[in-house]
Amino acid sequence: MRVYFHGNCQLPVLHRLVAEARPNWILASREVHTPAALQQQAELAADAGAADAIVLQPIRRHYRGADWLSMEGVAALARPSCRILRIPSLYFDGQLSGWGYLGGGETRLRGLRMAYHCWPLGAMVLAGMPDEAILATLLDPGFGSAEATEAALAAALDALRAREAEGGVDVAASDIYAEACRRGQVGHTVNHPVRAIFVALANRILARLDQLADLPEEGADYLPSPHIPMLPSTARQLGIGGAEEGFVINGRRFAQADYFARVLAHYRSLPEGALRRGFETTREARAWLAGFAQRHGPQGWTEVSA
Repeated sequence: MRVYFHGNCQLPVLHRLVAEARPNWILASREVHTPAALQQQAELAADAGAADAIVLQPIRRHYRGADWLSMEGVAALARPSCRILRIPSLYFDGQLSGWGYLGGGETRLRGLRMAYHCWPLGAMVLAGMPDEAILATLLDPGFGSAEATEAALAAALDALRAREAEGGVDVAASDIYAEACRRGQVGHTVNHPVRAIFVALANRILARLDQLADLPEEGADYLPSPHIPMLPSTARQLGIGGAEEGFVINGRRFAQADYFARVLAHYRSLPEGALRRGFETTREARAWLAGFAQRHGPQGWTEVSA
């Protein structure tokens, strides 16, 4: 069988997992956000046109100015007998609430050794808190509240269900997350799931292709770095482990206190106003910061979120 996987960085992982289960199949995948993707229209057409099944994520029309990269553009290339399996984008911040990008495109503010930023830490910097107080707050197992953590988890699950409904997916993942997020950490980052999540989804894809769904949870983790651990408070409030693991970035491990201290030094070295502009130019960060200020004021976060 020939299967083509089309979407973001999560699709090559599903490609590799299906290859584990069915090594004799002919598989191809493409990450649409890479520079190379724009140069591969002919190759994409060949992969999609020859496929017996296509696994697709919801890539919008006119994405990067190339309709042929969109979900509709790829589906239009399929043979009439080809099975189209639509899956959601696996974004889930329920356990890592407040982690994300700052800025966008050429104005994106680079984090320390990775693209992601800890918005609570940035908010405390902007509020003028001293470094020692920021570290003590972030690493305090009593930081925040169980109600806020449960609300963040519920909001992330609701957002994933809404994306599935809007995208008309054929293979859902929200129930996989709903069950797994009570057993352990479900993502290395907000958009890099752990192997267990990928395996559950890959087994559903195999089942939809009339195959035995027999991939084990144990095995290679194909998106292991960077790894962002849950805050100690989040892990405690959810009653699961994970916070003690620390960060893993490009194969190097950092204890949480060490990494956050390095981030603080990085932020202090930025040009004046750079961190604030990062929040101001990122809609999701602004919205998160407004809620954070409401929950944790009056230490100055209300002014930061204005």
